[in-house]
Amino acid sequence: MYCPRCRAEYREGFTHCANCEVELVNELPAEDTFASAETMAKALADKELQALLVGNHMDLTEAQRFLAQKRVASTLAGEADENNELPAVAQRFFLMVAVEDLESARDAINTRWREGAIAQGMLLSDEDAQVGTCPACKATVPANATECPDCGLFLGDAEKTSE
Repeated sequence: MYCPRCRAEYREGFTHCANCEVELVNELPAEDTFASAETMAKALADKELQALLVGNHMDLTEAQRFLAQKRVASTLAGEADENNELPAVAQRFFLMVAVEDLESARDAINTRWREGAIAQGMLLSDEDAQVGTCPACKATVPANATECPDCGLFLGDAEKTSE
């Protein structure tokens, strides 16, 4: 038995992939669904899709490659605009995923964003938040502070501060 998504092999008696939470198949498809944008689009052709991200073609292509590494199929769709003489210029693109994969795709993108924000010093890591250390100047920061008292770096959650 095989998982059609991650291609893991299972012993007889198993019916679902523990990681991907999909039903196992007796034989793997000859083509890896995540090998290219075309194979992912083909795999998603008969599924209900939901927009995950909106942006320019280049950024969404990079996000699509990232999701493929996480074994989440996605496809790009452009916004239809009959008045636009140059269809690829100034057009919004959508990164589409299957509705059943939406939550795992959001989790993967959010985790990547958080890791990047921490690496850039724009957000406290969980460890620094517990210790109360500013990622920029390493000053001690009160637990409920939204900015560093020494350097003024914004530390809080934008959603919490706008409430």
